[in-house]
Amino acid sequence: YSGRYTLAIEGYPGNTGTATYSFNVVPVLPQTPVALSIGLQPAPNLQVQGLVVAGSDGSIHSGGSLNLAWTTQNAGDRAVAVAFQERVIVRNALGQVVVNQLVAYDPVTSGNLAVGASLARSAQVQLPPGAAGAGTLAISVVTDTGNAILEKGPDGENDNTTSTSVTSTLLVYPDLTVGGLTVLPNAGLAAGTPVTVQWQVGNAGDATPGAGFRAGSAVDRRCVSGSRCRAARCRGAGRRG
Repeated sequence: YSGRYTLAIEGYPGNTGTATYSFNVVPVLPQTPVALSIGLQPAPNLQVQGLVVAGSDGSIHSGGSLNLAWTTQNAGDRAVAVAFQERVIVRNALGQVVVNQLVAYDPVTSGNLAVGASLARSAQVQLPPGAAGAGTLAISVVTDTGNAILEKGPDGENDNTTSTSVTSTLLVYPDLTVGGLTVLPNAGLAAGTPVTVQWQVGNAGDATPGAGFRAGSAVDRRCVSGSRCRAARCRGAGRRG
């Protein structure tokens, strides 16, 4: 154990007595490093499971509403005690996002989500009418979409989404239009003169109206100084064919 050693001794500033110290010199032989596995810090791990989609009126079609139900499970090793949001996304066959809706979770009203516990979740969304809401729809639910919770585990933040697809039927509608408005007579009108208002109703939609309808017209007399103003309204019945 030959060699040069440096010994440092630190005492209390106010201690003026004499002290005796002794020590041993022990050799430290080179050792192979030992890897320590500390593991992951305990944390929640949210997962979305069992997504089910159904039409609110019993069928899935454009312009209709969908009822969605799923389960959010805490597969981690620490309870969820903070609020978070889940996002429902619906894309049509063209990849267009036709629904983007948030569903909130608040532990104040719903309670903490304990380790291993599951929470039943649901939402109702509205599909757009026409071709945008028809065809194959891809539906996804993303939990903790705002990353309010620090998740850990084998998959961490990578298991927060579940998806499914449904087929939506194109529901056709009538689309009534009005044109060809005429007023007879169209000149020489005076107070008390009867007039005839005519117009044409067309259907630019894909379906025939299923029932009769009513069409209305309004005549508005502009006010001039010192005159009495009134608006006259009349209605006409419409029918198919």
